[in-house]
Order: sequence, then structure tokens, then C-alpha cells
Amino acid sequence: MRVAIVEDDDMVGDILKTMLEQHGFEVSVVTNASAALQLQISNIHLFVCDVHLPDGMGVALCRQLLARKPESKLMLMSGSTAVVEVDGLTMKDGEEIPILRKPFLLSSFLEQVFNLCGKPGSDEQNRQVS
Repeated sequence: MRVAIVEDDDMVGDILKTMLEQHGFEVSVVTNASAALQLQISNIHLFVCDVHLPDGMGVALCRQLLARKPESKLMLMSGSTAVVEVDGLTMKDGEEIPILRKPFLLSSFLEQVFNLCGKPGSDEQNRQVS
């Protein structure tokens, strides 16, 4: 499974990338919305976007990603204490886009990723041998 992290703090992006790779995900990290829109989004299962990016807002980026790939799974992260307005923005299945408040526990982040797209290889690991 492929995850794209859109985070302007290099250290945060590197930590999240390392953790996800240790759990079997393929990860791309970009630092702004423009770079995220240049990715081959058809191959990405989950987009993890910071709310405040150098060239725009993560919520606007989520809208653009959903317009280009309606089945996208999305998660937002925010270090702001202000309320994040998503104005009814939902994923294709009607599920609300989760927002993790920084600082967050890495275990909470990983749990949210698993909730959204499962664990890599879990289908094969859960099959019974007859």
C-alpha cells in the first residue's frame, strides 16, 4: 500500500515515513501542496496532509485530491489550536476525514492509518490454509 505524506516539517515527515515503512507501507513525502499534486495519485491509497502548508491549506488540497481521485483516503494533521473547518468535506464513502492534533502519539497515527486503509499484506496473513 502506498501513502503520501504532505508535511512541511522535514523531521515530522521523516519520522512518519520511517514508521510506516517499518509496517510495510511504501511512502512518499512532499513538503507542499504543489508537489503533492505532481505525484502519481492513482497509485496512492492514503494522503496524510498537514493543514497549514507553505503554498496553501491542507483542506483545499484534500478537495483537489478528491476531485481527481474520488476514492482517495485522507487524513489531516494540525498543530494549530484553532478549529479546522472542513465544511462537510467527506471521503467517497461518506466517512469524515480524521484530523490528528499535533503533537500526537505515533501509535495513534498508526492506528488511524490502519483504520483507513488496513495493514499491508493483512489479506494474505489472515487467510486460512485448507
